[in-house]
Amino acid sequence: TIRIEYNGSNEYFKILKQYYNFTVHKIPVNVTMNVTEVKYGQTGTITITLSPDTARLYGNLYIDGKLVKENLVITKTITQTINRVVGRYNLTLIVNEDEYYSGGMATTMFIVNKWETNLTLESKDINAGEDAILNITINPGDVRGDIILEINGVNQSGYLSAATTQITLTNLQNGTYHVTVYYPGDRKYAPSSASTTFNVARKSTQLNVTITNNPDLTGNIIVRT
Repeated sequence: TIRIEYNGSNEYFKILKQYYNFTVHKIPVNVTMNVTEVKYGQTGTITITLSPDTARLYGNLYIDGKLVKENLVITKTITQTINRVVGRYNLTLIVNEDEYYSGGMATTMFIVNKWETNLTLESKDINAGEDAILNITINPGDVRGDIILEINGVNQSGYLSAATTQITLTNLQNGTYHVTVYYPGDRKYAPSSASTTFNVARKSTQLNVTITNNPDLTGNIIVRT
């Protein structure tokens, strides 16, 4: 409220106790928050921008509703680091007002992904009585862990012990074998699978029959194998 008094002059009357009301608004601010998407084990970077750049305010950072940073100094542009396990996290920044600037709020999503894996499975056709060798290759090559082998609908367990793991199948009957290997993943690596098909053939044999001519014998000769 402003009070105005004017004593007047030869030309103008006096003004006695005139009151005028006016409002002074705080300067509005704009706050934004962005965060990089990362994979397990990597550090994310939160970038917070406040305008106008003359403002210097304090704020609180929440992750999924839990306060993780209190009275964070917010200026033109600041960065914060964040580390989490695999998942999706809601980030909320509450910026407090001061005597000159209004407050504000910004939200964003922080995503931590698993590392992708790629499996390849190789086999070749064999003859009955031979062993079938399965070559299982995983990328990245440092992945280790349990796997599941499905052979013609029957599961058996295995283990990835190296970048390329060999598994030997024995006592196979003749026929076609459909094989799928499945890696279920862990907290760091995503699951993956691969398939192959191979055949087990009967062994080929060679039979030689020698017939000696005898004029006293007649009839048919039957050879059984």
